[in-house]
Amino acid sequence: MIKLDEHFYRKIWLPDIFIRNEKRANFHEVTIPNRLMRLYSNGAVWYVTKITATLDCYMDLTNYPLDVQKCPLSLESFGNTMDVLTFKWMDNAVEKDENLRLPEYTLTSFDFQDCSRVYAAGAFPCLNVDFFLDRNREYFVMQVYLPSVLIVIMSWVGFWISIDASPARVSIGLLTVLTITTQATASRASQPKVSYIKAIDVWLAMCLVFVFASLLEYSLVNTFSRRQVPKPVRNRAQGIFCNSNSEKKKMCDDLQPHVEAAPEKEEVPDPQGREKAKRVDTVSRILFPFSFILFCFVYGLYYVVFARSSFSV
Repeated sequence: MIKLDEHFYRKIWLPDIFIRNEKRANFHEVTIPNRLMRLYSNGAVWYVTKITATLDCYMDLTNYPLDVQKCPLSLESFGNTMDVLTFKWMDNAVEKDENLRLPEYTLTSFDFQDCSRVYAAGAFPCLNVDFFLDRNREYFVMQVYLPSVLIVIMSWVGFWISIDASPARVSIGLLTVLTITTQATASRASQPKVSYIKAIDVWLAMCLVFVFASLLEYSLVNTFSRRQVPKPVRNRAQGIFCNSNSEKKKMCDDLQPHVEAAPEKEEVPDPQGREKAKRVDTVSRILFPFSFILFCFVYGLYYVVFARSSFSV
């Protein structure tokens, strides 16, 4: 084995490889050109060069932030067809640095493929490797999911407050609605701008529905507790009946305006209204937590289990 000079690569034939999904790239030349070339006794040439490249990777954010992204790296020959040049993956073609840490993703696995294509000029060799990146969810759990869960739970506190404490219950309802709305707005400001619904949008929208429903629940309770029902009042009606043929018709006409009319019906609180309101609060104490737990279970089952299974290698 002979190690050749780094400038020797200009004197031998090199495959015309280019990165198909490359946006920009550059060679490393500090402090010397980062190239390695070795010549073996059987005529094989080992050529290594260091490149930093920015690659194009289409991301489907439907499951964001519980998503797994697949980013490819495609190596293709620019001018030599498969009759002249063939590509083949080596054993351990991708070596992962154990100390590599990405701030937002975790590199989980690779998938090697043959992406050779037939163009009008002929069939050109191509190799592709897919990198599977699992998004780190700790940040979103602490900044989005956990605070929104606590806000939804706080909206249920009103179910245990007295029916007559209107200022307290209305304040809790409005505070939770405004808080979850502010959190959703701040969360969308830091998210990628896409035209479809993401998993985090579904979560925040349902949290808003739950806190708004708790506010509507008190409006129903308040309506029951303040409901008025008519109550007839018993009174003796007094009156004089005059006959047109009566000789005392004039006396009847003089006395008729002084006859007392029957009093109107009064409205009193519904005796069953408070019981209905208390019953609504009692049912809500069980229905709201159960519904939210069921939603969390379905949400996690779909986005964590079913939606991620399509990216399994």
